[in-house]
Amino acid sequence: MSEERPALLLGDGENKLELQRATDDFNLIASLRTPDLTARHRFEAEPWASFKDLAGLLLGLADDWKGFDGERSWVAGDGSFRIRCRHDRMRSVRIEVGMRRWDEWEIELPISIEVGHLDQMKQEALRFFAFAM
Repeated sequence: MSEERPALLLGDGENKLELQRATDDFNLIASLRTPDLTARHRFEAEPWASFKDLAGLLLGLADDWKGFDGERSWVAGDGSFRIRCRHDRMRSVRIEVGMRRWDEWEIELPISIEVGHLDQMKQEALRFFAFAM
């Protein structure tokens, strides 16, 4: 029997991002899903603090639910996974998620999270990133 790995699902619209822990604590698996496409990519952070930084970025979105200026971003140690977050100061946070695998393929998709769902996302992110805190 295989052990189910913890996962964090982000996105209120058709586009979703799922982060899943790999079999070790040094890698995450990102899955971008749309109605017509699913892309998966395994990435690592260097050093360990980077996953803590990613957690902090996501937790900060909920803490600043009323809005924030500019853009907040995080990039994996090898540059193959990135997120950029912007708040519309009205009702949602837009997260641009980018993944690439060397020179084989690259994808960037927007996902959104309604402000009313940020607190739930924060609780789920705290559970998911407990290994890195």
